Amino acid sequence: MERYLTPGEVAEIFGMSRSGVIKWIREGKIKAIEINCRWRIPYSEVERLLSGSGKVKQVAIYVSFIKYTKRRFGEAIKRIKGLG
Repeated sequence: MERYLTPGEVAEIFGMSRSGVIKWIREGKIKAIEINCRWRIPYSEVERLLSGSGKVKQVAIYVSFIKYTKRRFGEAIKRIKGLG
């Protein structure tokens, strides 16, 4: 099953703003679908962009331990594992 990311999640991966991702969608630079009036980007599309850039080969995700409670930290780990 294909995993879908929000524009905010894609923005974090590429180190850009959410509005920049929306702009890419509107310009056709990144494929996305609209579900219930919200954009969703297939993870395969993110992989395509990462492999085609030649600059970025890995995605590193850092979690601030201070900001997360135990419950939120557990949710963050689940989200991170789902990106693979």
